[in-house]
Amino acid sequence: MARHSRSDRKRAAPAPFASARRHGRDWLILGLILLAGAGLRGAYLAELVNKPDYDSPLSDAKYNDYWARALATGDWTPPRGETDPEIPTTPYFRPPGYTWFLAAIYWLAGGSYLAPRLVQMALGLASCVLGCMLARGLFGRGAGLIAAALLAAYWGCVYFEGDLQPPALLVFLTLVLLNVLRLWAGRPSGVRALLIGLVVGLFALVRANILLFAPVLLLWMAWVLRRRTLLRRWPLTALATVAAMLLAICPATIRNYRVGGEFVLISTNGGVNLYIGNNEHTSLVTPRIPDIEQLAGRSGWNLFDYPLLVRGVEKRVGRPMTHAEVSRYFSRRALAFVRSHPGTALGYALRRAALLWGPREVSNDKVLHFERRNSPLLRFLPDFPVALSGFVLGLVLLLVEGRVAPSAGQAPAPERRAGAEIVVAMLLFAAVYSASFVPFLVAGRYRLPVAAVLLLPAAYALRTLGSWVRARRFVPAACGVAGWVVLWAAAHWQIEPYRPDPGRWHLDRATAYNQKGDVQRAIAEYQAAIRANPTFPDTYAALGSLLATEGRFDEAIANYRRAIEINPAFAELRRKLALMLDQLDRLDEAIAEYRAALAISPDNGEAWYALGRALTRKGEHEQAIAAFRRSAELTPAAAEPHVNIGRLLQARGDLVGAIREYQRALEANPNLFEAHFNLASALSAQGRLDEAMRELSTALHIRPDDPRAQAALKALQTEMQRRRAAPAGQPPQPRP
Repeated sequence: MARHSRSDRKRAAPAPFASARRHGRDWLILGLILLAGAGLRGAYLAELVNKPDYDSPLSDAKYNDYWARALATGDWTPPRGETDPEIPTTPYFRPPGYTWFLAAIYWLAGGSYLAPRLVQMALGLASCVLGCMLARGLFGRGAGLIAAALLAAYWGCVYFEGDLQPPALLVFLTLVLLNVLRLWAGRPSGVRALLIGLVVGLFALVRANILLFAPVLLLWMAWVLRRRTLLRRWPLTALATVAAMLLAICPATIRNYRVGGEFVLISTNGGVNLYIGNNEHTSLVTPRIPDIEQLAGRSGWNLFDYPLLVRGVEKRVGRPMTHAEVSRYFSRRALAFVRSHPGTALGYALRRAALLWGPREVSNDKVLHFERRNSPLLRFLPDFPVALSGFVLGLVLLLVEGRVAPSAGQAPAPERRAGAEIVVAMLLFAAVYSASFVPFLVAGRYRLPVAAVLLLPAAYALRTLGSWVRARRFVPAACGVAGWVVLWAAAHWQIEPYRPDPGRWHLDRATAYNQKGDVQRAIAEYQAAIRANPTFPDTYAALGSLLATEGRFDEAIANYRRAIEINPAFAELRRKLALMLDQLDRLDEAIAEYRAALAISPDNGEAWYALGRALTRKGEHEQAIAAFRRSAELTPAAAEPHVNIGRLLQARGDLVGAIREYQRALEANPNLFEAHFNLASALSAQGRLDEAMRELSTALHIRPDDPRAQAALKALQTEMQRRRAAPAGQPPQPRP
């Protein structure tokens, strides 16, 4: 019997056995890729735990952390120094999906800061598997494994899986959606249409921009059905998709109606975000509101401050407003700007699109460029230019080959057709989802789901180049590599100028250290921020505030003055400086700063009140009364201005005016001790002893241990006894 060589036996192996062997080898390679991905994430986690904001999150992550912990524990006390965002009693300002996800992790893990990072990293590895499945089905086995490797190593995936932000969850939902679309395109059915709608709805609860993709998705589904001569099914398919989508969204809508009494589909942040992106002073990338000083009394704002914006709009409009009405107010202002400046608005949109697709990671709540550059690991991982250039090369190769087919191109025609349709769906998603941010503002974190999609054709490009090398087709392989290098260089072209601020990066670190109570490291980072960018006033302001808490008032004042020198319109800081000078009895300087702040922001009732107190201490009572009256006009719910006006009127003998002001104070706050006590004093001076006794008794009920009230009570009782003991018909003589 003839003996066969090992290669002959391998060639003679039955096809199913060879297929099973390849399948097993693919699983082994995928397992090794996932193991390497886990290693990268473990290495980054070791870096992350030493970062100051690991357990002291900043900005949007701080808001997410607060909201999620409050859901998990029931404690809605806002963080120190932050405004109460009023989440339980108002419609959602931001989509709630990610915070629900985060709250569930906190509830299960006892609030651990490590747990959400581990869960998100596990989700990232699951995204690698989903990317592998999708690319394998579209472009073949090798492309699937390469896609998994790219997703495992892409810097943005690793970074955002360690952040308390939604991008990692959005990447997972994006790849789930594309895989479900592939299943539906392969065999359209109502159940799969329901599943598509459910995934879109869940996505919308995390990032509502996906709703702009929903109509495009329905048209794509009609196109697919038409290609299969099944267009008659489209109405029911569309109905099932939309119904499932709304079913997923409706918990947020119902909750918003219950707390707000009006229809809010998911959240109310659309209006203010549209206005941020469409006004005369937009920065394209930061959430800056031009008239923030007038609306909220601050030079800047964060998510915790939205109730201040609502109250500012109410004051401007002159009536109470719901959060949805305030959103519409900002939308109208944005649209009015677009109508009156169409060319400028279009220019803004084009510039934002250039930034969104540009090479640099645009900062938003963090300076991503320096987060990556200062990481020993992340700086060496593939970035957006790699993804974009690979995507373009992959599309070119797909067009050259003229087909989308798995393995060696042996797929039947229906499968090739479904693959081409999914590639179209991917392109539509990338285009519409990225365009959905252009009217608002852009940031590096917004494009991560798009980057994940770009990596799939990039995987196909790498697989194709590898197959050419194995087939010894060195000329086309060299041309392909050269083309990728050219595309990669072009992807680094920064069309819209943008320079990340290293000072802001140090400032963020200083803020985190400050929140943690690590004063020395915070001061060191503030100083590093000033060295990196000596023209940023917020750094001097923050350093001054920290130095003030440490009792280093002269240094604090110097930093405040430097910030004001850079930005003379920094009204909020002028008020802080004035308050510090006031506390140090430097009244002339304090009054000058109060007046300068009010010249910039004349509708700040608290500043008028502080000015009135300083003028009172200086003895300028008429000007103080005028300041208190202005404060009372601007803050009608405040009682203190009326109390201070009453004191000054009483001091000059105007008891009628003083009593009137004390009564106004009590209308605003019936439980204010000072108003009751001073009203008792004024009534007693008028001889209305019984009324004075009632007011004094109320004051003592509020503060039973107050020595002034106790002494006044004894004096009043003595006076009442003296008057009762006076001879009949003889008026009591006033006591000297």
